[in-house]
This record gives sequence, structure tokens and C-alpha cells, in this order.
Amino acid sequence: MAGVAGLAYQAFESALIALTQEINGADPGSHIARREWAKQLLAEHRDKIDRLWEARNIDFYGNPSLHQPKRELTRAEAEEALDAVTQMLAAARQILTGR
Repeated sequence: MAGVAGLAYQAFESALIALTQEINGADPGSHIARREWAKQLLAEHRDKIDRLWEARNIDFYGNPSLHQPKRELTRAEAEEALDAVTQMLAAARQILTGR
């Protein structure tokens, strides 16, 4: 399952960049700024964004945050990340298209 959540996060972030450029004409410029913008834009998905960020960190770095023990994502966590991204991409598309 290595890489699945990280790639899902990258897909979400790419969509967020496109959405932000469409709405504001500019990208916030950092992962953290994009995450905070996403929480404002997709407020109903705040918890999913936080869990996806944690899964991304585990997938990329081996731990949820600095100074925490190394671990691998479970299959359930990877599947949850994919499901969250699917839902958030649908919400972003709805904002862009009004559908």
C-alpha cells in the first residue's frame, strides 16, 4: 500500500491548485497554506483533510509528524484516503462547475 495515500494527496493538491487559481487567480504556494485554504473552501470535509494530511505524512515520511514513531499505513487507512480524495474532488468540481 506504500505510496497510495501520498499519490491520492497529490491528486487532491493538484485539483486544489487548479481550483484556487480559477477562484483567486493565484496559488497559496505551500502545502500548509493549501491545506488551510482547502479547509475553508471544503469546510464540510475538514476532518477528512486532516486525516488525509496525516496519511500523506506517513506515506511520504514514515510518521504522522516530526518526532513521532515510524509506522506504515494500514490498508484501511489507504482506502480511507482514496475515498476522502474522491469525495473532495467531487466537491471541488461542484464548486467549479456548479453541478
